Amino acid sequence: MDRQILDETLPDWHQSVADVTRKIEHFIFDPADPKHFYVYPAALSSFVLEVLYSSLPTPISISNFGTDTTVISLDDIYANCLLDYILYRSYQKDAEFSGNAQKAVMHYQGFTSALGSKTQVDGALTPTPNINQGRG
Repeated sequence: MDRQILDETLPDWHQSVADVTRKIEHFIFDPADPKHFYVYPAALSSFVLEVLYSSLPTPISISNFGTDTTVISLDDIYANCLLDYILYRSYQKDAEFSGNAQKAVMHYQGFTSALGSKTQVDGALTPTPNINQGRG
């Protein structure tokens, strides 16, 4: 259910008290906060929830590259951006082959495009009140 609709029809829905006789009727998902969701009416402290999701596999340390096993702690949504950046830097450093410069540019463009898109979406979803709004 769209949160705005629930807010307009039941303004105090998030203050509802869990009731054994009632089942969860609606769930609210906010794309600006993709790791949380809300339910109405309020859930009891113990309930069953089935979720389908995907995530990146656990990083594997390759011993050929040294003993540093530091894990880059970024959210999974940045995986493609990070991959494009690593490939960009790799192709940029490997200048033996003439095609690598073009591959580096392609991956850099992919990196900046994906990161720029993410920034634009975050900016659009972030409430930023205009402090001059309503002033003459």
